[in-house]
Amino acid sequence: MYYDLFLYYKIERAVYPGWESDTLFSLNSISSTVVPLEECEVEVEEAKLQYLHEWKEGSMKRSGLLSLSREELQAKIRERLADNYIFNMTYMAEHETMRFNTILNFIMREGAGKLVKLTVALEYKPSENRVRLITMF
Repeated sequence: MYYDLFLYYKIERAVYPGWESDTLFSLNSISSTVVPLEECEVEVEEAKLQYLHEWKEGSMKRSGLLSLSREELQAKIRERLADNYIFNMTYMAEHETMRFNTILNFIMREGAGKLVKLTVALEYKPSENRVRLITMF
Protein backbone atom coordinates (compact mmCIF):
# COMPACT_ATOMS: atom_id res chain seq x y z
CA MET A 1 0.00 0.00 0.00
CA TYR A 2 2.80 2.44 0.88
CA TYR A 3 5.28 1.26 -1.75
CA ASP A 4 4.52 4.08 -4.22
CA LEU A 5 4.59 6.70 -1.50
CA PHE A 6 7.83 5.69 0.23
CA LEU A 7 9.81 3.37 -2.02
CA TYR A 8 8.94 4.01 -5.66
CA TYR A 9 11.48 6.79 -6.09
CA LYS A 10 14.70 6.91 -4.11
CA ILE A 11 17.53 9.37 -4.50
CA GLU A 12 20.91 7.75 -5.06
CA ARG A 13 23.03 8.16 -1.96
CA ALA A 14 25.56 6.40 0.18
CA VAL A 15 24.51 4.60 3.36
CA TYR A 16 25.75 6.63 6.31
CA PRO A 17 26.34 5.29 9.82
CA GLY A 18 23.12 5.52 11.78
CA TRP A 19 20.92 5.44 8.66
CA GLU A 20 21.22 1.74 7.83
CA SER A 21 17.58 1.31 8.83
CA ASP A 22 16.50 2.73 5.45
CA THR A 23 17.90 -0.38 3.78
CA LEU A 24 16.21 -2.64 6.32
CA PHE A 25 12.85 -0.91 5.76
CA SER A 26 13.30 -1.34 2.01
CA LEU A 27 14.06 -5.05 2.40
CA ASN A 28 11.05 -5.40 4.68
CA SER A 29 8.85 -4.22 1.80
CA ILE A 30 9.53 -7.54 0.01
CA SER A 31 10.18 -9.88 2.93
CA SER A 32 8.91 -10.33 6.46
CA THR A 33 12.33 -11.77 7.32
CA VAL A 34 15.00 -9.07 7.19
CA VAL A 35 18.70 -9.86 7.22
CA PRO A 36 21.15 -6.94 6.92
CA LEU A 37 23.02 -7.06 3.62
CA GLU A 38 26.40 -6.99 5.35
CA GLU A 39 25.48 -10.37 6.88
CA CYS A 40 24.68 -11.92 3.49
CA GLU A 41 27.02 -13.97 1.37
CA VAL A 42 27.07 -13.17 -2.35
CA GLU A 43 26.43 -16.01 -4.81
CA VAL A 44 27.66 -15.75 -8.40
CA GLU A 45 26.98 -18.91 -10.37
CA GLU A 46 29.66 -20.03 -12.81
CA ALA A 47 27.19 -19.78 -15.71
CA LYS A 48 26.40 -16.19 -14.67
CA LEU A 49 30.09 -15.30 -14.67
CA GLN A 50 30.43 -16.75 -18.16
CA TYR A 51 27.40 -14.73 -19.29
CA LEU A 52 28.94 -11.52 -17.91
CA HIS A 53 32.20 -12.25 -19.72
CA GLU A 54 30.41 -12.86 -23.03
CA TRP A 55 27.62 -10.27 -22.98
CA LYS A 56 28.77 -7.57 -20.55
CA GLU A 57 32.46 -7.58 -21.43
CA GLY A 58 32.71 -3.79 -21.91
CA SER A 59 31.42 -2.81 -18.48
CA MET A 60 33.30 -5.68 -16.84
CA LYS A 61 36.54 -4.52 -18.45
CA ARG A 62 36.01 -0.80 -17.63
CA SER A 63 35.36 -1.64 -13.99
CA GLY A 64 38.38 -3.95 -13.70
CA LEU A 65 36.21 -7.00 -12.99
CA LEU A 66 36.79 -8.95 -16.20
CA SER A 67 39.86 -10.83 -15.00
CA LEU A 68 38.45 -11.76 -11.59
CA SER A 69 37.60 -15.30 -10.56
CA ARG A 70 34.09 -16.10 -9.37
CA GLU A 71 35.23 -15.95 -5.73
CA GLU A 72 36.98 -12.61 -6.27
CA LEU A 73 33.90 -11.14 -7.97
CA GLN A 74 31.70 -12.33 -5.09
CA ALA A 75 34.07 -10.65 -2.63
CA LYS A 76 34.10 -7.36 -4.62
CA ILE A 77 30.30 -7.26 -4.72
CA ARG A 78 30.02 -8.16 -1.03
CA GLU A 79 32.46 -5.46 0.12
CA ARG A 80 30.44 -2.78 -1.68
CA LEU A 81 26.93 -4.15 -1.17
CA ALA A 82 26.01 -2.33 2.02
CA ASP A 83 27.59 0.98 0.92
CA ASN A 84 24.79 2.20 -1.35
CA TYR A 85 21.04 2.45 -1.38
CA ILE A 86 18.85 -0.30 -2.82
CA PHE A 87 15.94 0.26 -5.16
CA ASN A 88 13.45 -1.53 -7.41
CA MET A 89 12.45 -3.99 -4.69
CA THR A 90 10.25 -6.64 -6.27
CA TYR A 91 8.51 -9.78 -5.12
CA MET A 92 7.69 -12.12 -8.00
CA ALA A 93 5.01 -14.43 -6.59
CA GLU A 94 5.05 -16.84 -9.55
CA HIS A 95 8.71 -17.69 -8.80
CA GLU A 96 8.64 -16.87 -5.08
CA THR A 97 11.60 -14.59 -5.76
CA MET A 98 12.55 -11.37 -3.99
CA ARG A 99 14.95 -9.06 -5.76
CA PHE A 100 16.38 -5.58 -5.67
CA ASN A 101 18.88 -3.41 -7.52
CA THR A 102 21.80 -1.39 -6.29
CA ILE A 103 24.60 0.66 -7.79
CA LEU A 104 28.18 -0.48 -7.21
CA ASN A 105 31.05 1.94 -7.76
CA PHE A 106 34.43 0.85 -9.10
CA ILE A 107 37.49 2.88 -10.04
CA MET A 108 38.25 2.62 -13.77
CA ARG A 109 41.63 0.97 -14.25
CA GLU A 110 42.54 2.84 -17.42
CA GLY A 111 40.76 6.11 -16.77
CA ALA A 112 42.93 8.06 -14.34
CA GLY A 113 40.70 7.33 -11.35
CA LYS A 114 37.33 7.82 -13.05
CA LEU A 115 34.37 6.14 -11.41
CA VAL A 116 32.47 3.31 -13.10
CA LYS A 117 28.93 2.74 -11.82
CA LEU A 118 27.36 -0.64 -12.42
CA THR A 119 23.73 -1.50 -11.77
CA VAL A 120 23.45 -4.86 -10.08
CA ALA A 121 20.27 -6.92 -9.72
CA LEU A 122 20.32 -9.37 -6.83
CA GLU A 123 17.93 -12.03 -5.58
CA TYR A 124 17.39 -11.65 -1.85
CA LYS A 125 17.40 -14.94 0.10
CA PRO A 126 17.11 -13.97 3.77
CA SER A 127 16.44 -17.53 4.97
CA GLU A 128 19.90 -18.47 3.62
CA ASN A 129 21.69 -15.19 4.51
CA ARG A 130 22.51 -14.91 0.84
CA VAL A 131 22.01 -12.74 -2.22
CA ARG A 132 22.37 -14.19 -5.72
CA LEU A 133 23.59 -12.16 -8.67
CA ILE A 134 20.96 -11.90 -11.40
CA THR A 135 22.75 -9.44 -13.68
CA MET A 136 25.23 -6.57 -13.71
CA PHE A 137 25.61 -3.82 -16.32
